[in-house]
Amino acid sequence: MPNATQKVLELQEQFYALNATYAKNSLIQEFKKKGFNYKENEHFTPNSEEVYSFYMVGRSKDKNETEPVAQIKFTILKDGTIVTDSDYLPNDVNERAHDAMDVLEQLLGNKRVMTKKPIPAKYAGKLKPRRVNIQTIEQK
Repeated sequence: MPNATQKVLELQEQFYALNATYAKNSLIQEFKKKGFNYKENEHFTPNSEEVYSFYMVGRSKDKNETEPVAQIKFTILKDGTIVTDSDYLPNDVNERAHDAMDVLEQLLGNKRVMTKKPIPAKYAGKLKPRRVNIQTIEQK
């Protein structure tokens, strides 16, 4: 049995490496389709947990936007998990990023989990809610 266990671990490592590469390539492709540009993370050194890190940069088409250029940092873990980090994103850039992530959710077969950061006061009035889903409950 030790050989079987070793083989399973070996195959799992190969799968993880392929999955991480697939996640990176798919992410870049989908974000480019939505008008984002790839930017290398020059300060990143891969380690045993994090294998890729880069930015996708988007520009707002809103003429009234005071901070039209925004970037989203992506870190891809060894198993292909995608971790995102960003600060303020203009509403149209945010919407395009969500659209790209919706496609990736289908391609990669996993749900994304988004972590909310506190919104700095200077941005609070600028943010629009993304697709608002209203759930109603009938009362008797």
